[in-house]
Formats: sequence, C-alpha cells, structure tokens
Amino acid sequence: MADEGPDPLRTRYPRVLITGAGGQLGTALAEAFPWADARGHAELDVTRDVPRDYDLVLHAAAWTDVDGAESDPARAEAANVLGTRNVVAAGAPVVYFSSDYVFDGSKGEPYVESDRPSPLGVYGRTKLAGEREVRDGWIVRSSWLFGATGHNFVRTMLRLGEKQEQVAVVDDQRGSPTYVDHLALATPWVLDLPYGTYHVAADGDCTWAEFADGIFA
Repeated sequence: MADEGPDPLRTRYPRVLITGAGGQLGTALAEAFPWADARGHAELDVTRDVPRDYDLVLHAAAWTDVDGAESDPARAEAANVLGTRNVVAAGAPVVYFSSDYVFDGSKGEPYVESDRPSPLGVYGRTKLAGEREVRDGWIVRSSWLFGATGHNFVRTMLRLGEKQEQVAVVDDQRGSPTYVDHLALATPWVLDLPYGTYHVAADGDCTWAEFADGIFA
C-alpha cells in the first residue's frame, strides 16, 4: 500500500483535547480523532479546571438532560456555561457543540445561522449562554443526536419497545435526527471554515412520533 503521507488535520492540530469523551458524541469524536486526548467526566470535570497546552479543544462535555435541567438549573448552568468558560480560558481554539434548543421552534421551517435564538427552557438557555462564552472557535449546532452509546431517543424507544406494547410519543415538535458518528466525521470539515456559528445536522426532518415509527419499523 502506498504511503499516503501525514494526516493534514493531525499536522495542524497535533494536540487535541476532547471533553465529555464518555458521552455518545465524545465517543464518536474519539473515533474520528484517534490521536486526541479523550477525557470523560471522571478524568476531567470542566466545571473545576481545564488543562492548557492543547492546539484544539472539541468540547462535548455538557448537561444534556433537557427535562432534568428544569429541575436542576444550577447544575445545568455549571456544566454548560461555567464549564465552557473554563474550556475557553485554557486558551486553545474551541469547537463548541450546541443544540437546536437555542430556538423556540416556532419558525415552521429549518433554522439558519442568521436566525435569532430564543430558547424556551433552561437547557436551551444554558446552551446559548455557553455559545456566548466562545471567542476563538466554532459553534456547531446540531439536532436530536443519537448513537449506539449513551442516553438518546433511539435507545430509549428500543428499551421501552421491549417492555410495552404501545409507547406514547409527542408529535408537536420537529427536528432532524442526527447520528453522532456523522457529526463527528463532519467536524474536520467545520475546522476548514472560518470561526463562526454553523448548523450541522442530518438532512430531512420529522416529529418525535414519526421518528419513533421509523425506529420500530
């Protein structure tokens, strides 16, 4: 096999830190960036301190429990805002993974980067506040993440489907279910773009109920 030469991304960013590597997105990022220093919460609590001497931080550590954020807003803010502030303070460019929950969902069509955020709940507000901590880097908003690990809608539906004959799912919200491995593989493309905010999600959209029908099918 011919030598393909050095990986240009690894040459540009030889020292990469992945936060939240124990989660579904962090796991996918660790596979896409195999040379990175991938740390889960047990190895790195971003609300306390973040090491320096990195060329890039892929910041996937976050509070992602949307309903739980309502009952524990202080912890959600600590993870999503203070944690991001600490990551930024470490000095390396940051890829901050955000969410479509920074919008209120009333537009009726896909949101674009120039749309004004208007979050409805604690989770969306803390993710938006985290975005505003980023100075040098990329804000990547995605939608309805799912993967083979972690807590996500697909795994929840499969678990409930094994126990129940019927599962009730809301049908008044629309989104673009996005596979975390695809988001991780798209991240190098984002790194070729200027610093800024980008929407990176799967094509198409559906309601939660339609998503559940597809999962069970």
